Amino acid sequence: MVSIAIPMKKVVLVVQFLILVMVVASCKHQDERKTILIDGGVDDEQIEMLNGSVKEVLSGDSTKADNFNHIYFDQRGNMVRANAKYISYHDTVYRKVVYKSEYDKYGKRILLKANYSVYPDSCGCNGILKWKFDNKERVIESISDKIRFDHFIEYKYDSLGRVNYKNVWGKMEDPEIYRYKYDNNNHLKSLETYEPEIGNKKGHLVNTINFHYLNFDSHNNWIMMVTGTDTITRKITYY
Repeated sequence: MVSIAIPMKKVVLVVQFLILVMVVASCKHQDERKTILIDGGVDDEQIEMLNGSVKEVLSGDSTKADNFNHIYFDQRGNMVRANAKYISYHDTVYRKVVYKSEYDKYGKRILLKANYSVYPDSCGCNGILKWKFDNKERVIESISDKIRFDHFIEYKYDSLGRVNYKNVWGKMEDPEIYRYKYDNNNHLKSLETYEPEIGNKKGHLVNTINFHYLNFDSHNNWIMMVTGTDTITRKITYY
């Protein structure tokens, strides 16, 4: 057997290169992590996949100092609590939400519960919301409990894992269908609302909301967006 002597300097360089490769791969894996943001209220609930390991999201209308929403996440990417302040029918409303996630025996999230505390509760918004997840940890159902008019929301996804369909109905609300359209960077560009076909009543398009993004952070999450006459800004911090 012939032994080949390798200079120690080369060995050190090879080891350093391998460590660098592992660090870069680890950072890339962390950057590819997705955090599920469920934002909005009972009537305008939206689901967004944020890039990176998100710690906090602070959003608001840049023209209204009394309109903000502050959402906190744990290191597993779960929403844990939120504080909001906004104007509703000339009243200043304060909203606090406490979230709790449940997992199956394999460690996959299967349920998220939100306990809403709203003051003053002129809208009947105090109560509990529940979101169910599929085996890919995507939200597939939203169910309200004693919040305003009990409702049920069903979500569907496209081949890229983006929400492309939402069906909403409840005891005292007309059913509605929402269809989502995205730009080439996977950001929501429009949301269409339809009244479904019921009996002899034909389904039709009710409204279209367009979204225009003005600025993004280093994780390619938007931090300034215009929809209608509102300019929404948000600050995102990461672990």
